[in-house]
Formats: sequence, structure tokens, C-alpha cells
Amino acid sequence: MGEKLPVLLAYAVIGLVLALWPLTLRWQRAASTDIQPQPHGTSRDGVVAGFGVVVGLLVSTVLAWWRHDGGWAMTITGGEIAAFLAIAALPLFVLTRPSDAQAQAMPAWFKTLLIGIFSALAVVLSFGTATQITTDVAWHHWGAYIGPAEVLLTGIRAFRDFPLQYGLGPTALIAAACGETCWTGAYYLIGLTSVLYGGLIARLALRVSAARSPAQWACVLSLCLVCCFLWTAYPPALTVVSATPSVSGMRFLPALMLAAFVIRSDREDREFPYAVGHMAWGLAALWSIESAFYATCIWWPAFILMQQARAADHATPAPVLATLLRSVGTLVLVSAIWLMLFFGGYWLVYRTTPTLLGFFAYVLMPPGVLPINWRGTIVFFAATIAVGAWVNWRAFKSDGNVPASRHGLVLLLLAWTTFSYFLGRSHDNNILNLLPMLLLVLLYVWARAGGFARGLSVGLMVCLLGWSSVFGWAAWRAAAASSPDTWFNPRWIGSVLPDDPAIGGHLPREAREAMALAKARRADPVMLLGPYINLPTSRAREVWTTLHAPANYYTFPVEIRMQFLKMGADALRRSGWLIVQKSQPEAFGAIEGFDAVFTRSQTFEHSGFVAIHYVPRQP
Repeated sequence: MGEKLPVLLAYAVIGLVLALWPLTLRWQRAASTDIQPQPHGTSRDGVVAGFGVVVGLLVSTVLAWWRHDGGWAMTITGGEIAAFLAIAALPLFVLTRPSDAQAQAMPAWFKTLLIGIFSALAVVLSFGTATQITTDVAWHHWGAYIGPAEVLLTGIRAFRDFPLQYGLGPTALIAAACGETCWTGAYYLIGLTSVLYGGLIARLALRVSAARSPAQWACVLSLCLVCCFLWTAYPPALTVVSATPSVSGMRFLPALMLAAFVIRSDREDREFPYAVGHMAWGLAALWSIESAFYATCIWWPAFILMQQARAADHATPAPVLATLLRSVGTLVLVSAIWLMLFFGGYWLVYRTTPTLLGFFAYVLMPPGVLPINWRGTIVFFAATIAVGAWVNWRAFKSDGNVPASRHGLVLLLLAWTTFSYFLGRSHDNNILNLLPMLLLVLLYVWARAGGFARGLSVGLMVCLLGWSSVFGWAAWRAAAASSPDTWFNPRWIGSVLPDDPAIGGHLPREAREAMALAKARRADPVMLLGPYINLPTSRAREVWTTLHAPANYYTFPVEIRMQFLKMGADALRRSGWLIVQKSQPEAFGAIEGFDAVFTRSQTFEHSGFVAIHYVPRQP
């Protein structure tokens, strides 16, 4: 991460400016409490907006990163261009028409129909299993969630004996949902959080866009559907969003819920429920380290600005600095209370405290770090943030510190803070997983601005629909021809490991045979280091080492892995099997590490795999 230090510093500085620059303005009150569409009608506006649309179309080509070869040129066929034009034409017509021209009564039955269609598709795209079974590579994403949950159930100390890559909230929820295995419980939780995430994005999008006509509603909901459930489902080889749990609700839902709560509750005509806001922030912060960062960057500026607006109502307005200090003092006090609650609860459970390494391991050592591609999807992100910041700045200048201006800032901060997810790894596809948040910013611009800014937002949004023409639909075509009983079958999720020989799972036959031979010799738990670092299905408490899920540890330095391995061995005092594919043990240093901590009791080889049974060393 050292080479990214200048980028991280720039990210922090820009974030501070976005969050706090409204404090430099002199407030003026305005009657507006919601984002209102702006009039657009002059011929000059039309020309400038058209130019913005063209720019948006050009910028959006970076989204199809798998169709680029390190440059700006995009590989695309004539048929795909025709499909793009056919898909994008109607949304372009709807979004470029003045809102007043589309104002008409929305039949209640039509609203219900659109919401019902959206909800049904959200369920299919979150809980569907037919497309997931076609891929081997994605299952380590599930193991990265389920493995720590299985380790947590052993009773050893989280954040001390082992770190939690995705945080306390997801891990504890999956552990609580574990039955005989954790896979089925995880399937329902991942699907549910994905549906809630998509539904909340849709609710915010309809509010932010001030959509009025049936055509606008249909367009906004279509954008939400494609951003929440298709762009986040790895478009080069499209499956379903739940195939990679960390791109949707399991990661972003708490921060999104906090932002939605602020936007819904921050109104001129009623007092904001600050106590509920502090509680929502605290719960989001407990969810994970990432979520704590997102929630803090949203709630703290929003709270400070609401306090400033409240002070301005008084007969003798408090100076900006004094109100700022009081607000910060309140936030620090609330933070201290939440920290005491967390550490107090941790002490009651474990009779000790977490370590800094256990807490911040994945912040300090993010997995799979890549250099940033400055000609990639980051261009789309930068264009969205730039136009959103410009429109929000004009809103604060013209309307002052009113709810509508603050709502726009909350949406900007939601998109900006979640960008840290991209900075951790910096794969172009990471930006695609942020498109639901970026969509909210674009809809805010579309509803609030005119001219070039509105045109740019339209160009960027229609391409979110149009570029579905270059998605990899092979898995869906195969699913359409598959048996109906594979579409919603949690049992297939459990087939990722060899426990179901009728299906075979996502492990090579040789790996399954080696595991069966090991279990026949001694029925102890198995840790497998094989292709794709997938986690075998096992009984929920069949764990004998903290390195149970190799996907959580393979990028750690050897000395850090050794530290967690030894602490877990001392805490668990269990024996088990380590099965390693002989072609790749050096990448993990697994055998050497286990030899240093455990004692071998028996060893055998089978078809390119080596199986070693380890027992705890005598104290």
C-alpha cells in the first residue's frame, strides 16, 4: 500500500473538503425541504445538455473494462452496438424530456405493478442458485465469510486469536444462522441482505430523483435493478450478485441504512431524532471496520451541519466555530460510550481485550492489492463525483444549509467513503460494485441541475442500461436450459464441497479422494489448500486451526500467519488434517508453518495432494 500513499492522502483531503466546506458558507434559509426538479427549456440549455450527454456516453465506455486492453479503445461488435442503441434509446428519451412535460397522475395500481416486478426480480437475482453452480472461482468469497463464522463458533477470541476480514456483524450473523453447516444459513442471509440493499437503493432513488411519470418510475427502477443486481454480479461472466457476498448488502447495507435514515428524517418541519441517529451510527460502526469508516464519514458531517442549521434559528446565532466545537464534543462523547460498550462486552465474553493487529489486520494488509488503472473505471467515478460536488456546491450557495442541500451532501459522502473499498484492492471491477451509490448521485444531479451537468448525468445513466449488451450472459443461457429445481435450491450451495458425491462439488476429484482417504484413516477436521482456495463444507464446529479458511490468510506475510496460527493452536488444542496441492504449497508456506506449531502424526500422498495429520504439541 506504500505506493498508494499519495493517492490515499489526496483521497483524505478531498473527503474533508467535501464534508466540511459548507461550514465556510453564510447560511440563508430557504423553503425547499426536498430536491426539486429544475426548469430546463431554452435552446441553449438543450445544446449544452446534448453536449453533456455525448461526454457521458464517451466516459461510460470505461465501465466495460474487460473490453479494453490497457488503453481507451474498446472492443465491440456491430451487433453489440445495435443492442446498446436499442436498450439506451428509450431511457435517453425519458431522461432528456423536461420533467414538467411528463408530469401526470401516477395510477396506484401501476406503482404497485412496478414495485412488484422490481421485488420479484430482486429475489430471483439474489436467491437464484442455477448460475452460481457454473463457476469454481467465486466460491472462495463465500469461504471468506463462512470460515471465520465457523472459527467463531469454537469459542476462541475474535480480534485476538484470529481476525475478522468482513467484521463482527456479518460473522456473528452467519454464526448465529449456522445449523448443521453454516452454508445454508449464509445463503439466506446473503440473499436477504442483497434484496434489502437493492430495495433501499430503489427507495432512495425514487425520492432523490423526484420521479413523477410512469415512464420515469420505470426508468429509475430499471437503473436500480441493473446497478444493484447485474453490474455487481461480475459482468464479464455474469451470475448473480450473491455469488460474491462482499459486493452488496453484507458490506454496504449498514452505511446505506444510515444515509437513508438521515435523508428521511432531516426535514424543516420536525426535530431530527438525534438519539436514534447516534444509535444507528454506533450499530453501523460495530458491523465492521469498513462500515465504521463509512458511517462516521456520513453521520459526523451530517450531524454537524444539522446542528449549525439549528443554531442559526436562534435569536442570537452561535458562532460557527462554537457550534462546531460543541457538535464535535458530542460526537466524541457518543463514540466513547460506544467504545466502552464494545470493550465491556468483549471483556464479559473473553475476559481480555482485542489486539491492534487482530482488529486492523485487513486494513494494514488488504488482499490482492493492484495498481490503479487511471484509464479504467475510476474515470466514471471521478466524473460522477465531480458533477455531483459541483451541483451540491451550487445548492448550498443558492439555498443555504437546508435539508435538500444536506441530502445531496449525504449522497456524495456515501459514494466517496465507499470508494475506499476500491482503494484497498484497486481492480477496475471494484468500481462497478459502487454503481448503486454513484447512481444516487447521478439522479440527484439529474433532478437538481440543468445544462451540461444534467446532460452528463443522463449520458452516464443511460449507459448503465445500454452496456448490458456486452455482458457475459453464458451462465444465464445455461441456467435457462437447466432443471427448474436448481433455481432456488440451498442444497446446491452446500455442494461446494465433496459432502455430496452425487453433485461432486467444486473441488477436483483428486482433492475429494484425498479428503475421503484422510477421514477414513482418522475422522478429524480437514483444512484444504487446493485450487481456488475454496473452503470445504463441514460441520459447523469442525474447526481445528484459525487458518481454517485459507482465502482469509493467503496474502498475509508469513510471520503474521504464523502468529495467528500459533495463537489458535494454543487456544484450541485440537488435531486435524492439512491437505495441500503439491503444485502450490510454496505460495502459502503452509506445511512449514504447521510443522513449526504442531506435531505430525501421519502423512500420505494421493494424486498430487499431500495429506498430513497434525496433533497439538505438548506444552
